[in-house]
Amino acid sequence: MSIEKSRRGEHFKIALGAVVGVILLSVLAFMSGHKGVTGYVVDSDSVAESGSPETVAEFEDLSSLSSLSPGTYYIDSYGTVYWLGDSSRVAVGGLNYFTESQKNRMIYIDNEGNLGYLIG
Repeated sequence: MSIEKSRRGEHFKIALGAVVGVILLSVLAFMSGHKGVTGYVVDSDSVAESGSPETVAEFEDLSSLSSLSPGTYYIDSYGTVYWLGDSSRVAVGGLNYFTESQKNRMIYIDNEGNLGYLIG
């Protein structure tokens, strides 16, 4: 009986350790996760040749860009959205609907997802 009881305790400790380990990994993954869609999606040379990237996220309109990471972006005349975080000018998305006044404009997205036009 004492051997059986010892095995149950051993199994319980192993299972408890596994559960704690999974919880810790989940917490670490959640805390270090990315909060946006921004990233290197396509080579900027291929975008320049075709006028619009084929493998980027599609956004319905300007207000849906609020899901992107905070930063400065540029919308070209084709509706392609570029991240201006460094000199690489990476395409991160394309707009399905945009007005003439939104073409060739720089926008800024803040930490709360608010959009604003940059002057200059």
